[in-house]
Amino acid sequence: MGQLKINFIPTLIALILGALIGWTFYELGNSNAPLELLAGVTGTASALFLIGMMGIRNTSREITSVRVASGLFFTIVMVIDIIFACFDFSRPLFIIFNALSLLLWLYVVYLISKKQDNNLHRNY
Repeated sequence: MGQLKINFIPTLIALILGALIGWTFYELGNSNAPLELLAGVTGTASALFLIGMMGIRNTSREITSVRVASGLFFTIVMVIDIIFACFDFSRPLFIIFNALSLLLWLYVVYLISKKQDNNLHRNY
């Protein structure tokens, strides 16, 4: 993917938005749910996906794919976490779902970067 550079201000905004999303889940979650776990995991996942969408600077086409993948995973995780927040849920199921989502997102970003690396080597 070439050189990825972090934009400081958008990354800071993404981190703050992730913290606000986590706090919102803490405040509005079901009282029977483990709210600290819900807030921490959702806030962290949101921050990572938002950094992927907003905080990375690059001019290649592959960064657009990373942003789209980040937005898609962000939307899916938010919808599922809202469902978890509204109902009493199993902690292991919640952790496994969010961990698998993050790992799958990282793998997709890795595949996108490998595609870019392969294209660079073919051109030379």
